[in-house]
Amino acid sequence: GMGKTTFMQNMAVNIARQGVPVAVFSCELTSQRLLERLAYQEAGINYSEHYRTQMPLSEAQLNGLRETLRALAKLPVVFRPTPTSPRPSCPQGWYTSVSCPPRYH
Repeated sequence: GMGKTTFMQNMAVNIARQGVPVAVFSCELTSQRLLERLAYQEAGINYSEHYRTQMPLSEAQLNGLRETLRALAKLPVVFRPTPTSPRPSCPQGWYTSVSCPPRYH
């Protein structure tokens, strides 16, 4: 793409780092996918390449993701799908995703 999601996530996190609560809504990506992309970006890992190749992350990369997720969890920001969207790819319901996804525990 053109980096629209990355730009939006950067803006949201920078605002949240100033103590202002932020809610991010997406109809294109699930809450977990938004958080994963953000965590990879913040940890300096190329999300697109990892997602495409499915190569296992190194222990250092996993530790970086864990640290990043802990830091993000302290920010007043939540990622949620848009519940009213007619698009079938947009999950129903609301999910708060600023927590460590199970595979990073």
